[in-house]
Amino acid sequence: MLTPTTFFATIVSIIGSFQVFDQSFVLTGGGPAKASYSIVYHIYQRAFVDFTFGRSAAAAVLLFLIILLLTVIQLGVGRRWVHYEG
Repeated sequence: MLTPTTFFATIVSIIGSFQVFDQSFVLTGGGPAKASYSIVYHIYQRAFVDFTFGRSAAAAVLLFLIILLLTVIQLGVGRRWVHYEG
């Protein structure tokens, strides 16, 4: 009965890990030699610092596709061990 909840928490945590922005922006600003540079920070830099909104939008679409691909893979793998029983 716990596998659907674990499955949902896993998917949400993976999506959340791709959307880390505020910690790297506030604490390091990208870090020394871009050590804490994430894709969301890259989207922010391109859009609101360099004003290249096209590249920023392309990176956002790429982030969406990566998250979608990982979620679909996880849904396929999850069918083996997630059981919805009433």
